[in-house]
Amino acid sequence: QVLKQAFIDADALGPSTGPLHVNIDVDEVADDGFLDLVATLRAAHPTVRLLLELGEDSLHRTSPEVVERIAQLRDSGVQVALDDFGKAHSTLLAIAQLPVDAIKIDRSLIQGIEDVRSRHLISSLARLAKRLLIRVVVEGVETERERELLVELGVAEMQGFLFARPMPVEALAE
Repeated sequence: QVLKQAFIDADALGPSTGPLHVNIDVDEVADDGFLDLVATLRAAHPTVRLLLELGEDSLHRTSPEVVERIAQLRDSGVQVALDDFGKAHSTLLAIAQLPVDAIKIDRSLIQGIEDVRSRHLISSLARLAKRLLIRVVVEGVETERERELLVELGVAEMQGFLFARPMPVEALAE
């Protein structure tokens, strides 16, 4: 399915494209065959670096076994990010307890970035994550002004329509 096709496409694009980001649900990680599937795909496509994005809204279904599987994925070289952080029932405890490499701050937190309180919140999250050695990526950056303010706040990684719109893999290769 989706994960297999993503590996095929990323392999065709080459290693210079950066890590392959794939959104997954906690239930997929809980599946008994998931670790084996990832290991098989990584062996078949050794130049592809994988980053799995776990939706923050599924964290309430995280069991100790899933946390252990996430740790095993990371130990094997797979990166893990919390996606849509701040959109649902965010918990700072999640970034302290889950073995993740990054948090992806949801666009809903930056929509009010002109407000000083929103800027303080984003800045605080970025500083906290940095102290925990967790990367911060802000999603949904659409304007140059948002980008400028985020850079001022110490955010180095962003994604959104300002940089590129969704596109087929063939267009990405160009």
